[in-house]
Amino acid sequence: MTGKMRVVIDPGHGGTDPGAIGAAGTLEKDINLALANILRNIMGRHDLEVYMTREGDRTMSINERFIFIAKCKPDLMISVHHNAGGVTSTGSEALYRASGTPMPGETTLAKALAEAMAATLGIPNRGLKPHVHGVLKSDCDSVTLEAGFLTNPAEEQLLLRPEVQRGLAEEITYTVLHHYRLPAIMPAPAPAPSPVQHWAQGSLDKAIAAGIIATPEAWADLDTTLSKGLFLAFMDKAGVISGKE
Repeated sequence: MTGKMRVVIDPGHGGTDPGAIGAAGTLEKDINLALANILRNIMGRHDLEVYMTREGDRTMSINERFIFIAKCKPDLMISVHHNAGGVTSTGSEALYRASGTPMPGETTLAKALAEAMAATLGIPNRGLKPHVHGVLKSDCDSVTLEAGFLTNPAEEQLLLRPEVQRGLAEEITYTVLHHYRLPAIMPAPAPAPSPVQHWAQGSLDKAIAAGIIATPEAWADLDTTLSKGLFLAFMDKAGVISGKE
């Protein structure tokens, strides 16, 4: 692969098409877009060139999505979805093209993504499923992700958590990078915090400058208990103690 890898993320449904409706009323179109936006940001930080079929809540036909994807000429298309079933339905799965011939390595990537999602969410891996879908006919590696079931109340709440969505997006990104043998770009380490000065450091500095303390190294630990003898000697040297005239 030469140059930046180009990825199109397709947040499923949108506009007048809500997609699945969760047990607590979550609209699939909204959570698809939320996860897709996080995924775009993380992939972008790893130097991938990322495009979105929709960036807001708009109605978009399958044909419109297909045309947009074709214009972008991506190396990979990921369509982001969430599943619907019964209240006990559970698990992550990935869909691959059922018609025509899959692109080389496409099913391998789909399998790895299904495994990564299930492991991240701690839910069953439902594996791969062939699917006839317009965006899966794109002339590039194409995978549809079904992260989990919105109709399962517990799974719906799990999928709505921002930290879970971020973790899911990170694992999807790392799986893609590993599949295409691309390096992950690690964030720069945070600068070390500045040392906090002891509350008595200023007084110590003054005493050293005045010649009251001749051995500063002995005062390195300002929380050490001062003996009575050392206290009296210190006060005497400071001129606080004087004899009778």
